[in-house]
Amino acid sequence: MDIKPDARSSEPATAEQVEIPATEMHSRVEAALIRQAEIDADAITFRRDGRRVILGGLVSSHAARHCAAMALWGLPGVSEISNELKVNRSWPEPSFEGHVRN
Repeated sequence: MDIKPDARSSEPATAEQVEIPATEMHSRVEAALIRQAEIDADAITFRRDGRRVILGGLVSSHAARHCAAMALWGLPGVSEISNELKVNRSWPEPSFEGHVRN
């Protein structure tokens, strides 16, 4: 991971200035989506444009759409998320039956 300090400042580089290699960013975004039980990560596509991640594909609900975007906030190298996910209402909502939190 390369850190590129701001040439106008003697301050240390911030998270906004950390340059993440494309392959590492891909892995981080994919892992963040997979960790979300509310969404089907296989139905979501994404691409990167600098520090912006663009989500695409289909999800089963508005909650899943929101959850997918929120999963990416805070990832190093991501400063903007464009959520272009579409809600496919014909898909069944995920069932959490049997998943009881103690």
